[in-house]
Amino acid sequence: MAVRESAQFIDYIIQHAEKSIRFYSPQTTELDDLYHFFRVQEKSKHAKSLNEITEILRNRLNKRISKLDTALLREKVIELKKFHLYHHLKFKIDISHNYDYLGYFSGFILTAIDELNNKGKQLSMIRISQIIMLSVWIKRLSHFTFGNFESSKRLDIEYWRYAETVWYVEKHVPKGIIEDGILMNREEVAEELFLRIEKRIQSYGPVRFLEYVLEEYKKAFDSSTEMYNRSNKVTRKFLYNLALKTVTLPSVAEGKGYPETLKAIEKITEVLLHLYDYLIDNEFQLMFVNDPIPYLQKAIFHDSLYKETQYPPESTLTMLNVILESYREELIERIGIEKEAIMVISREIMSIAISSQQTTGSENKITADELISRLYKRVSPDVIVTYLNQLSSTKNLNANFQHPLDVVHIDADSEWLVPVPNKELEYFLPLPSISCFGLYDKIKGLLGHPGDFGLVFERFIQQWMTTHLGEKVYSGKYIYDGKEAESDGICLVENYVIILESKIKSLTRVARSGHIGKLLLDLGGAFIDSQLQAYRMESALRDGPLDLFDSDCDYRAMVNGNCKPFTRIETPPNAVYIRISCTPFHFGIFNESIVLKNIFISLIRYSFGTDEDDLKKKFVSFEKKRELLLEIMAKLQKIAYHPERIQELTHHSHFLSFGLIYMLSCSKTTTKNLAQRLRSLASIQSGDYDTYSILKHIL
Repeated sequence: MAVRESAQFIDYIIQHAEKSIRFYSPQTTELDDLYHFFRVQEKSKHAKSLNEITEILRNRLNKRISKLDTALLREKVIELKKFHLYHHLKFKIDISHNYDYLGYFSGFILTAIDELNNKGKQLSMIRISQIIMLSVWIKRLSHFTFGNFESSKRLDIEYWRYAETVWYVEKHVPKGIIEDGILMNREEVAEELFLRIEKRIQSYGPVRFLEYVLEEYKKAFDSSTEMYNRSNKVTRKFLYNLALKTVTLPSVAEGKGYPETLKAIEKITEVLLHLYDYLIDNEFQLMFVNDPIPYLQKAIFHDSLYKETQYPPESTLTMLNVILESYREELIERIGIEKEAIMVISREIMSIAISSQQTTGSENKITADELISRLYKRVSPDVIVTYLNQLSSTKNLNANFQHPLDVVHIDADSEWLVPVPNKELEYFLPLPSISCFGLYDKIKGLLGHPGDFGLVFERFIQQWMTTHLGEKVYSGKYIYDGKEAESDGICLVENYVIILESKIKSLTRVARSGHIGKLLLDLGGAFIDSQLQAYRMESALRDGPLDLFDSDCDYRAMVNGNCKPFTRIETPPNAVYIRISCTPFHFGIFNESIVLKNIFISLIRYSFGTDEDDLKKKFVSFEKKRELLLEIMAKLQKIAYHPERIQELTHHSHFLSFGLIYMLSCSKTTTKNLAQRLRSLASIQSGDYDTYSILKHIL
């Protein structure tokens, strides 16, 4: 049934249901009449109540919903909401009454569990009419008041946004095809809007436009964290990537710089991004997971389109300073500069960039001459020039970026310095908390992505946590269920048992472009693998005192006693286990506690696979690890956690970039020790799914 026909059908059912219960009045209607009308059998003749009736009606409603493909039903409700709002905007029609009912009804299906055996079933109009009737009756009997239409602008903001976007397209994009409030040729319209934006940037002038975008970032800079606050302009990240593309083209036009061109760019970009329903702007949108695939898509595209990947600048410099100790010879051989010089120049550029962000109207560029003048006592001019030549971009960045979701072609995030067109040894200042990881990536790439980088990072985390936890972090091999296992770090602080597992697996560009198979494998390689190791260690420690062996011991030597343990770890009876997956790379929204808990729920409910031949073997391995993780978690639930509360078992599981670990470790944040902060972190959920933004206020 088409959207318009569905809307008319549901409107008719609502009217019919309202007429059927028109006899009801809270003041005059007898309970017996309601019991008879709704065919409800009371539990006790002496304890009749309106609550009993509504509860039975709710049970009937939930039972009927459970017989349908609830995912498909949600899609249908969303279509209907968009249809109503579009017509409200276009024809000024009052839709508040029926929209309220639609919102009330959608509340029941939002929390409904998707039954796999219902997937693909056609929606029965008979059942839908029954569900609508029951919703109307329950709403009337529960005395829910109308007038919630205004609140829908907050609760249903994404549907309002879509309706407004479609209405804009109808007025300004002739090739747009709109049926019943739904844009039918979205990709064709997106292509047209993308070209309009690029043409206007060229008209304005790419250099001038990048400077405009950099000033927008400057307005949101938080000096206390040296990071950027969220902007009201949803266009910021997209336009930054597009600005880098146009400013690094082989030929860059000067442009005319008309202010009205900027306004047009902002508006068209906003419309382009809003063609896709991936903006998360309230705390409820990722709170529940039904089907994990749309959930993961919403999460990854929100980050890709709107949320910058950030790190406290000092955290990246600190990490690099320690890690590069292991590559002194390679730095000289491959880059031609000693480690100390790299760090001195990088820190100076970062310092200049941070100072620029704190000063309104300051220059957004830096030259070799300025660096030479500042560092003449510490670094020779030829070394500075070598640094700039080696660590600056030499290509057209984001060259194939031609669609907002085409994140696989955004490569500017692996760059540190971007040259100013037609200038010799002059560069745009990096955005401190965003570009700092480009410095990490650039150096790692110049080193040839060393195979032992993971081990070096693991040792760095062990040293850092030993210092900031105030207790030794042990790592090594042990025996679990008759098999060899290994831990990256265990530390006992009071009654806290902190288990560390380090992974350098990043979130690949393919995954960030919405490839769910790649996303699952990336999360598997970074989070699921490490949590499997952490839960295994917890299980081993709960079995009793644990012997820990050096990492170079093999299984046979450990079993036969030829290799002696270097320590025995025994945890207290009231131990609180905190499991931390550590990475150098920030996984954005997937580092958030509520999202992690929903990933665990999805792992328990679903198995995962693929039809892509090149990924099948990887998914077989993924499934084996998933099953092993669930097996260990089930064992722990029997001996230490409530068997029905998965949230209790996963409460102290964390997925932290070193940037987050650094912020948690920072003595400026709070007087609590790191172990207490980690325990507090488990109960924190930011409203905008950005832990960075609230750490300084809560911890």
